[in-house]
Amino acid sequence: TSELPALMYHHISADESARGDYVITPAELEADLRWLRENGYETVSVRELDAWRRGEGELPERPVLLSFDDAQLSFMLYALPLLEEYGMCAVLAVVGGYADEHTASGDRNPAYAYMSWADVAGAAASGRVEIASHTQSMHTASGARRGCLINPGEDAAGYAAALNADLERVERSIEAAAGARPYVFA
Repeated sequence: TSELPALMYHHISADESARGDYVITPAELEADLRWLRENGYETVSVRELDAWRRGEGELPERPVLLSFDDAQLSFMLYALPLLEEYGMCAVLAVVGGYADEHTASGDRNPAYAYMSWADVAGAAASGRVEIASHTQSMHTASGARRGCLINPGEDAAGYAAALNADLERVERSIEAAAGARPYVFA
């Protein structure tokens, strides 16, 4: 194969008025999955892609990668059941701080809540979801740091230490919930 389409999603909402650049409805997601299946696409994991790159596996004739950023609770409510129905897999990128917050709060509002660590464990146990790291607390565009970017005036060693500490923390949490360290960073 020479092409690999990658589709990236964020939030899924049953509320039509919430639709936007980063929000689709369950019906829209299902239409995407149905179109992929009807057009001969088969989902692949990053591990499968890496094995293929090393010459240790084959890819389907029409591979596609599905990715869901931020691990919003709507993934569990809408995407995972559809992945199961359509026999597909996806990468789910977890922000550790969001999972910590929603584990502690127990907030389950599908309009805005993120997955708890128990949800992450459930997604991983489904066999359809590859859990990726999306940082512990370096995801926001405001605050002391703009995402994973180096701060103005920050030296390389200080930046590397901050980034490595952040990633170590989220990777330990993912391993505790999902049973394995993440293979992918988003």
